Amino acid sequence: MSFLTSFNPFRRKKSDPKLPKPKFDVQRALDVEVHAHPSLEQHRAANGELMVMIRRHVFPAERWLGRWFKLNQRRRLLLDQHGEFVLTHSLRDGATLRNVADEMATEFEWDKERAELGVIHLVKALMLREFVFLVRRKESGQDESIESIGAER
Repeated sequence: MSFLTSFNPFRRKKSDPKLPKPKFDVQRALDVEVHAHPSLEQHRAANGELMVMIRRHVFPAERWLGRWFKLNQRRRLLLDQHGEFVLTHSLRDGATLRNVADEMATEFEWDKERAELGVIHLVKALMLREFVFLVRRKESGQDESIESIGAER
């Protein structure tokens, strides 16, 4: 169908797809540091991708069912080259997501907006699966306390 739509003169052609506007403040979301889960392990898979694993919390009902069924007590995730780049660069000391997005834009020759949104979406997915947690960097006007983001669950 897409082959024929390009030849139809009366049908509007779709313009280049643009990135959807995010529903959050991108600049504020980039000023956070990423910290790894205490039990985070990194291994190399057979295909060369990075496999990250954490020990997950086992609920009482799962323990009870574990008498009869085998339970997986680890949560695993395979990361491609972009995910590996974001994870390794964001776990460095003092690195913010803004720094990682800038490095990613230069490394993979992307525009800055695409790199920023990609970093935010990947870190959000890692945070929701409890592989990492975010800590907001203190601004010059704040006191010495660090505000934790995503720790309340």
